[in-house]
Amino acid sequence: LGEKFHEEGVGMGVAGDQALVELYVSKDGATWSILSVGTNGIACFIATGDNWMTKTAGIEGPST
Repeated sequence: LGEKFHEEGVGMGVAGDQALVELYVSKDGATWSILSVGTNGIACFIATGDNWMTKTAGIEGPST
């Protein structure tokens, strides 16, 4: 992820007792990947995409 897409790990969380979920995003947000790593060490892509946008805390969308 780092070499081809220039993505860096920006977040992670534990999914139950079976996996670690990791988020990788390129510095300019052009690409992103979500990866799950099981307790057996096997990694699997959950999702990949482009145009990642980080939400700033406290900023809400337009009111309806």
